[in-house]
Amino acid sequence: MKKQWIRLLLAGLLLLSACGQKEAEPRTAWTPEQIAWELAEEGNTLPLTAVEDVPAYLRDYYGIESGVTGGTILCAGGASAQEIAVLQLEEAGDVLSRLQAYLQRRQGDFAGYLPEEEALLERAGTALQGDVAVLFVCPEPEEAAEAFQRVFTEEPPEELPELARPPEKEEPVSQEPLEERPEPPEEEAPPETGEPPDPLPESPWEYDAARLLDAWEAGDWSGLPQRDQEILAVCQEALAQTEGLSPPEAERVLHDWMLAWGHYDTNRLANLPDYEENPDNENPYGFLIGRVGICRGYTATFQLLMDLAGIPCISVEGTANTGREEHAWNLVQLEGEWYAVDVTWNDPTTINPVQEYQAHRYYNVTSDFLRDTYHYWDETSVPEATGKTYAYRPQGS
Repeated sequence: MKKQWIRLLLAGLLLLSACGQKEAEPRTAWTPEQIAWELAEEGNTLPLTAVEDVPAYLRDYYGIESGVTGGTILCAGGASAQEIAVLQLEEAGDVLSRLQAYLQRRQGDFAGYLPEEEALLERAGTALQGDVAVLFVCPEPEEAAEAFQRVFTEEPPEELPELARPPEKEEPVSQEPLEERPEPPEEEAPPETGEPPDPLPESPWEYDAARLLDAWEAGDWSGLPQRDQEILAVCQEALAQTEGLSPPEAERVLHDWMLAWGHYDTNRLANLPDYEENPDNENPYGFLIGRVGICRGYTATFQLLMDLAGIPCISVEGTANTGREEHAWNLVQLEGEWYAVDVTWNDPTTINPVQEYQAHRYYNVTSDFLRDTYHYWDETSVPEATGKTYAYRPQGS
């Protein structure tokens, strides 16, 4: 109902703008900066930061390269989608449609990872009146829309609200880790010789699953790079909890261990430059050592754990959210049947405790279930997941 009310209000604003063909277009004495902070205040946003390079932001995120003479853009950054934009237009053109397309893309970015932020984007709004276009993603969009109307009838404030600082960078973990990860093994000191050896040329580390699996099977990690040894040390700790378990039981333990151990790298979703994502968030080092990952990092880590546990597993790369977002997940084979597991979407970042059913919604599901939940992939390249024997069931059921 609220969303319908917002749409009616914004439609009225657009109608007022269209009526300018017969009457003078509405003007305001408010500056874009004043409007932006008023909308932020009325919309009850988090602390926001003003974007410094507005033209670059318009180009890189909104896809707008012309028609705007100035403006103010405020972002919360980090794990928040909250954002206010006020643009002074030279010509309306397709500015509004580009802002609306941006909101759709942004909603796809957060879907499955941060449900509260996805809900904010679902209720977000854009409006155009006179030569001013606005975009607002905030907890109270109705109040922000009303505030935009008022700037055309009221005098601007004498002072701006106190400019807010960016929010503290917190690590929003949805569940407590089981225990602290071990310290990485110490490197053995080389034997003393008369002359120090020439240092080996350094080469950038790259994740290679085959290299780790070979060392694990051989029981000798000594020739591995330090990062590989750190990865295997954490895997060894996780796998110790599966001793004596059947493959289905081990899979469940390792899946739940991952949810407790790491979390989604929410900095990947931030538009502000102050929030840098982990450079290893697409591989197990980022997830197991840095404790953050994106979908590829979750998928690669689950794949590695399944391989080490001797459980047949496949990694699948596709898209999600009506094809707007690259995504990855796994297939596991248990007693001859294939099951789909989307560990990333089982670990949403949320301010509320993650319920058990939420943490297993995409655990050992069928391919049909993935199709119904907006997963898309090349279906000719992987087996069809049809298994139901080891689908999620609540504890005790």
